Parts: sequence; structure tokens; C-alpha cells
Amino acid sequence: MNHKTRLALGMGVCVVGTACSASPTSPEGVAPAADPAATHSAPAASEPLVYFEGSVDTVAGTMQVVTRSATGRFQTETTLPYGDATGSVYFHTCSSGLVGSIYSGGVTAINQMSGTVTALNAVIDAISGTTVTLASGSGAGNSSGIIASYGTVAQTGSTQLQNCTTPTTWSFNDPGGTSFNFVGHADGTPPVTVHTFQFTDTAAIDLARSSLQTFFQSFTATSTDFMLQRLADAGGARNTAICTARADWYVSEYLSTYSGGGNAASGSWNKYGSSSLGVWQAVTTASFTNYFANDGPGSVIFDYGLGSSVQIRLLPGNTGSSCASGIETYDGYNGGCTAPGAVYTLSIGPDRLSTCGF
Repeated sequence: MNHKTRLALGMGVCVVGTACSASPTSPEGVAPAADPAATHSAPAASEPLVYFEGSVDTVAGTMQVVTRSATGRFQTETTLPYGDATGSVYFHTCSSGLVGSIYSGGVTAINQMSGTVTALNAVIDAISGTTVTLASGSGAGNSSGIIASYGTVAQTGSTQLQNCTTPTTWSFNDPGGTSFNFVGHADGTPPVTVHTFQFTDTAAIDLARSSLQTFFQSFTATSTDFMLQRLADAGGARNTAICTARADWYVSEYLSTYSGGGNAASGSWNKYGSSSLGVWQAVTTASFTNYFANDGPGSVIFDYGLGSSVQIRLLPGNTGSSCASGIETYDGYNGGCTAPGAVYTLSIGPDRLSTCGF
């Protein structure tokens, strides 16, 4: 397990008794999150964000860490430029030292994900040296466990990628003084990503026909995602909404029928309707008809009739086909064509609470 290739997880090679600094050309890399930022399923609890493998050479006085993908494959240095990959968490070693049998390194966590990571821990899974144990973190005294706890780590700004002002200590106790290898991972709760499309409908044309299409093409909806569609008038008296599971199905149907149009019945997954200021009705798994491009390319009615005949119609680029020219939203439950100032929102996210608010 003594890998000569100088790949690194921000930790790189650190000589005992010296300070380690990083540069864009250093052998330090960005470790991709196990759940890439391009997807947006965020768990309720911690999950592995980074996998690493490393070695401590007690003769040379160096520590080296290399990154692994979630499949266990090594990442090459050329694909891991230092500090410029979003959607990732990685580590940067700031210093290292040897005191007696304790080998330590000061390590900063760098968060390039879309938001705050919580409950971030560096975890050692196994050590090759039979007498080597952790000397820091809640796993101290054991051959595996948490070597460092970072807690809540805010998104790191571009000017802070080499920030070593508050590193956290990683320590190993090596009473035998022999070189050893280790494998581990960092786990934490990644930020929840909710994708939102929103506009205020005025008397002028506010949307291009392809606006919603472009939005749907900008990310990948999954089968566990939820979708919220809400239409609220300027005064707040009307607030109609639907919340549905299987966001991926609605996105796929919309994109496949964008120009040609058509109707499709939704499946037997959970759906919720609201026709009165956000009061959600009981869940239903009934099937409802979805109308695509009936009012021209890009127009849509999702789950017509859900929640006491909720009918939210989006009419991008409308020039007078169903409502007055420029009015691009329609509320079939609350009076039909909306007045200027109505706000249309469509959100897709990993769970009902973060997406629909309940």
C-alpha cells in the first residue's frame, strides 16, 4: 500500500517539523464528493463525502494521502486541480510534527459544495501497523474511528482555499516507530440543493418559450425528488399549489413533448394539492392528466384536477392564445387568467420538506 504516485487529498507530502503550503501546481487535489453536486439528493444523516488512502514514513518523516473515488479507484492528479472544483470537500495539510511517538498534522477542511456541510468528520477505517492507534478525535486509542471532527463547515470562498488559520489536528500514536499505511473517509451531511424556477408575471412577455425547458436541462432530476408548482397573485389572496413525488417523470415528459405536445397520465405516487393559501389537502396517489404544449411549445399543465380541481397553467411567450398577450400564467381554480404581478414558482428538490415546505 506504499504508493509512490504523488497524488494527494490536500494533505500531500508533509515533512516532519515543517510547515506545508499549497500552490496551484502542488501535488494536492480536490476529492470529488461521493454524491456529486450535479445530483441533489441530500440525505438526512451523514454520508461519505471523500475517500482517501495514505502512508506515514517515519524514516523520511513524511505523510502522504491519495484520494479514491467511491468505487475505490484512484483519482489522477490531472483531474484534480487544486482548489478549483465545485461540488467537493477536500483537505489541506498546513503543518506536521513528531513528538515522541505521536505523529501529527494540522489539517484544514475545504468546502467547495453548494452550501454548508454539517457534522463533518475525518474517519480512519484501517491502519496497517499493528501497534498504531489514533491519538486524536473521538477514536483516540483505537485503530479506527474519528481522527478529527470539523462540525459545521461553511462554503469556502475562492480566496480562502489555502486558509491555514484554524487547522484541526490529526494524530497517530506509533510506539514502534515503524512506517504504516491507512485508509479512511470523511463523512458529513452535504447541503440540500433545491432547484427553483421563478418569475413575476407582468403585462409584457416575461418568458422565452424555452425558459422552463432550459431550466429542466440544467440538472438531473431523480426518482426520489419532489416537485412543487405554486402560483400566487400579487396581493396574496390566491395561492394555488401542487406538490408531487417522482419529479423525474414530470421533467422527462415535459422535455420529450416540448414541441410536439401531448397528454400523459401520472402514476400512482404521492401527490398533494393546495387551493387556498397553502393549506395542503390529504395525500392522494390517484392519476391525473398532464397537458404538454397545448398552448404552444413550452406550455404545460401538471396534474390537472389535483387538489379540488387545481389547474396551474404556464404559458411562456403567450401572445394571446389563452389569456391576454403577455399574461403567461393561468389559475383554473381561482378565476383563470392571472393579473399582472402573479408569481409562478417551480422547485425540484430531494425531499418533500425542503421542496414543498411541509
